[in-house]
Amino acid sequence: DDPEKYPLLELKSSVGDSVFLFGNPLNGAERAYDIELGVSRRAERYAVGVNLFWLLYDNEYIYDYGADALDTMTTITIPRSFHSGIELTATVKPHELMTLSGNFAYNYNRIVDYPHNFDGTVVRFDDNVVPSFPEYLGNFTIDLTPGPWRITARGRLAGKQYLDPANIEALAIDPFFDASLTGAYTVENLLGLGDLTISATVNNVFNTKYLVSGYGGHYLDGSGSVQGWAEYFPAAERSFWGQVTLALF
Repeated sequence: DDPEKYPLLELKSSVGDSVFLFGNPLNGAERAYDIELGVSRRAERYAVGVNLFWLLYDNEYIYDYGADALDTMTTITIPRSFHSGIELTATVKPHELMTLSGNFAYNYNRIVDYPHNFDGTVVRFDDNVVPSFPEYLGNFTIDLTPGPWRITARGRLAGKQYLDPANIEALAIDPFFDASLTGAYTVENLLGLGDLTISATVNNVFNTKYLVSGYGGHYLDGSGSVQGWAEYFPAAERSFWGQVTLALF
């Protein structure tokens, strides 16, 4: 999807910088083995669930800047990696007009086998965290429905994210929490046409400045130490939007 990217294929020959003859794919097929164990319970006013998972990958695809001779973003494969963790879900209705719900996942994402070649110098990234996977993720919702009104507060949190397989601490994205608030008012059977709903939302209620994601690269300095760089995608600051919906009968 990058117009300046070369396909991840064997380069058999080239003429200048615009005519290329490509051969076989450079990356092998990705293969995953997934084992999960879960249990849930549902009652009139609540529902809860817990799920354990263990996911082993052969040739897991990740993006890595500087992994090829052109120092561009390349899809590479980690020979062996795994993802494991626990997922929790819950919904509670303490009152007819209130619903509380949320989910939380703690993830343990590790590289098992990845020798990285820096122009002939091999550095192993075994036991490092798989990049771009937050350590934990959570979402929480409070939903109030008094009469024609509906007020919904949402929160989400994400744990630390490394941006490169070298796990350079200075480049990692810090954990963050974000919240939004939505208010809606519904007029039922408006002029016999249908239900009219007017809503407004405030995103990033606390105007928190944080980084959502990013990408990075790494290299060997003169002393043979792994160094890196990164670029980031920041979250939008506090923003507002509204919506008018007419659901016709």
